[in-house]
Amino acid sequence: MALVMSLVNSGNEVIHLLTSPHRTQFYIGISSTNGSSWYERFDNMKVASEAQNYTITLGKASGTAGDLSKGYAGGMNGISFSTYDRDNDRWAFNCAVDFRGGWWFDECGLVFLNAPRGFGGDQVYQGVLNMTIFNSSILMITRM
Repeated sequence: MALVMSLVNSGNEVIHLLTSPHRTQFYIGISSTNGSSWYERFDNMKVASEAQNYTITLGKASGTAGDLSKGYAGGMNGISFSTYDRDNDRWAFNCAVDFRGGWWFDECGLVFLNAPRGFGGDQVYQGVLNMTIFNSSILMITRM
């Protein structure tokens, strides 16, 4: 069990180490089953340390998918990462348990690219894409 927990934590720790000492660009690309695609680019991204619950900070957005740093219930900007055993969201329940995966949930808002397929048609990216047509997503971090 210790090895599993170490691997789970190491993903966000790596993102923290990549983004904390440098200015980074964050890119999200998403596509649908009907061939449509969208992207969003943030001119800066930082993920804080484990002691700060891997809180994400997003810079200015540009693209076609919409600014997920804002939006429903405040979006992702300034949000701590939640998992089934670390409920850091701002909702009365644990979003990571309810949505079956870890993410930077605010109030179980409308951005969740890790949703399991067939997850009731819920939104995976604000008003742009829902689970019924969701095909793929890519997240990239580039040092500036």
